[in-house]
Amino acid sequence: MQFLLAIPFFCAALSLVRAEDNRLSYFIPVGDTIDVFTADFDATCSTWAPAISQGLFFSEAFVEPGDFQGKNADTEALIFCDWKNVTGAITSDSQITTFTVDVAASLGATPA
Repeated sequence: MQFLLAIPFFCAALSLVRAEDNRLSYFIPVGDTIDVFTADFDATCSTWAPAISQGLFFSEAFVEPGDFQGKNADTEALIFCDWKNVTGAITSDSQITTFTVDVAASLGATPA
């Protein structure tokens, strides 16, 4: 009986969580280290002219060394470059625009 009482609370808690996995797996450019690629990706994403010209606001640049299994950390990375339509915190009214593919291509990274 106590289990049945917990179900509505669990469902309510799940509805508060808003998560989307935007990570894409990419090979870093030949000759780059993961540290160099991370710095370049962060700098390029956070100043991406097409996003700025659309009136968007920088949200997050993300680089995690390795593939989805955590392997190949020297040659691959999980990445995303997100911009949003509002300043401040992301809310249910926020729209996220991802420029990952374009930023990665501009740096010479290729899909894994």
